[in-house]
Amino acid sequence: MSARSAFTRALTLTFTFTLTFTFTFTLTSCCVPHVRGSAPLPASWRTLRAEQRVTVDVARSDGGREHRTLRALLAVEKPDRFRLRAFGPGGVTLFDVIGTRDGVRVVRAIRDPSESPGLAAVIDALGGDVRAAYGLEPAPPAGERDVRTGARNIEIDNRARHYRVVIETVGQEVDVPLDPALFKE
Repeated sequence: MSARSAFTRALTLTFTFTLTFTFTFTLTSCCVPHVRGSAPLPASWRTLRAEQRVTVDVARSDGGREHRTLRALLAVEKPDRFRLRAFGPGGVTLFDVIGTRDGVRVVRAIRDPSESPGLAAVIDALGGDVRAAYGLEPAPPAGERDVRTGARNIEIDNRARHYRVVIETVGQEVDVPLDPALFKE
């Protein structure tokens, strides 16, 4: 087989695969309750998958403020489970955590939380923020944070840790089956 015919065959296979994938994705996307933006969750929702843009505004020790924006993928299953993966610049995984009734476990992180008290505190607070924002059990201690759900986002003011989070939902799917392996390491 000549180099040209091998290239043509590879190009044909790639084109066929792309068309098949696009058709399948389009077909399955229309059958799933995918919502653009931050549509209010129905009162009886059980599961959620979401892509989010998260902006954190934190007080620095020198009195200034620091703003960071990251991308997050979230899976939630009521009454008490979630998985959250946060990505920094270039798609680098900052951390991947699983929250259950027993607490938050780090699956992967850019730094070892046991060697970074700051990261450990952030992950602990993050678990409470997710529980408060989505009504998961056990509820975080009352009075630590205020959660406001708007038409387009969720805002969390964590007074105990001196930071504010704005979560903008880029896309979400509600009441879709979640693979149980998501909540295991």
